[in-house]
Amino acid sequence: MSFKIVVDSCCDLPPAMLKDPVFVKVPLTIYSNGSTFVDNETFDQADLLWAMRQSEDAPSTACPSPQAYLDAYQGADDVYVVTLSALLSGPTQEGLTSPFPRGVTLRQWSWSEDQPGVLQVNLSEQYGALTDVSLTLADYAIVLTLSQAEGGGGVEMSTEGHNASYRSHQLLSAQEAVLWDELADDAS
Repeated sequence: MSFKIVVDSCCDLPPAMLKDPVFVKVPLTIYSNGSTFVDNETFDQADLLWAMRQSEDAPSTACPSPQAYLDAYQGADDVYVVTLSALLSGPTQEGLTSPFPRGVTLRQWSWSEDQPGVLQVNLSEQYGALTDVSLTLADYAIVLTLSQAEGGGGVEMSTEGHNASYRSHQLLSAQEAVLWDELADDAS
């Protein structure tokens, strides 16, 4: 019985896994200054950064197309799909918005090696500029969204690689963001 593990390009696989045909990476697309950049082996970060500097508009991204995933599934009896782009790009349903505040971008993410189930997220410097209620709402919107990842038990967020000094603890969980139990107790 054959299988494949299909990931989107948000997933950082070690080079050995990328060489193994069991692993298939489906690329995201980045748009900036009228140019299209595909996040695959042809991706040139210097070109993207140059285009971003030349543009007055923020870059935008697109998740892989359904056809790209269908193509990646070919040739295997069983397919396992691991994507973060669906959670990170925001909802596609009309009337819903992304959990990331405007102008904030994801710089890097990884699963913690020391704490199973903890997703470590590094956000752009714009996140560090948020304050008060905006910051609290953004923290919990991101935690509630990303904790939906299979196996996710919590999220550690940093800004440009630095932990938040305003938090008493760095590991945030969905349970501490949801007030339903407290509201139900107060209503009794």
